[in-house]
Amino acid sequence: AVLSLPSTGKAPYPVMVIAHSSAGVQNKDRDWARWLNEQGIATLLVDTFTPRGITQSATDQSVLYYGATIGEYLVALKLLATHPAIDIKRAGIIGFSRGGVAAMATGIESIRRGVIGGDLKYAVHFPVYGGCTYRADRWTGAPMHQFVGSEDSYEDIEICRGWQEHAKAKGVDANLTVFPGVHHGFDNSDQMALRQFPNAEYWKDCKVEWNIDAGQFRSARHPYWHSDNSMVEETASCKNRGVAVKYDEKATADLKTAVREKLKQLGFI
Repeated sequence: AVLSLPSTGKAPYPVMVIAHSSAGVQNKDRDWARWLNEQGIATLLVDTFTPRGITQSATDQSVLYYGATIGEYLVALKLLATHPAIDIKRAGIIGFSRGGVAAMATGIESIRRGVIGGDLKYAVHFPVYGGCTYRADRWTGAPMHQFVGSEDSYEDIEICRGWQEHAKAKGVDANLTVFPGVHHGFDNSDQMALRQFPNAEYWKDCKVEWNIDAGQFRSARHPYWHSDNSMVEETASCKNRGVAVKYDEKATADLKTAVREKLKQLGFI
């Protein structure tokens, strides 16, 4: 992980953990770190792939269990709490695609408590085009804002709306922004033209919702909540391949504006 402190302001600084996508750490993740530093916020850019010899997981997500990724971002928070230049009460997480799943799941109380215990938690979560599948009976209570494009190859917008409705019912300040006509990876300026990744896995058509605490799921084929052990088989049976990504300048600018406003509201800025 790379810790970057802002050049302005005084310690202890607020901090944002950055969770990368299935493509690993990219230039756009470093751009996010620089942008957040310019706002007076420290960043911790965590690389969950390189130490394991992984270059990407888009074509095979099983190369690294999601639970390991989610756990590492909670351990990152615990590590930051030991740093004298960091105000751990103003610690947030922003994640993209696979990292967005982690940015969402780290707000589930049973997962948080299982990894780090105590009262330590993220103060805000920004899942970006990732993480709509999860449901839970207990959340940490920190605000969450999900961002996704209407043309995203991975995310079903109705499932995302279902997440927001569910989380709100559980007392979470849950927000969802859908950018019309926008594709996956819209903040990556290295993908100016629409690019197809024919071997990348996706499960959008499964329409799976998974309640972590209840141990239940439902899907397009099984619309009622189930508590058996068939979810692995269920997702395997409806897995497809072929993902499109494309940069969108306006959506990226709107995303940064929304993130900055929320951080300002929470006293990070």
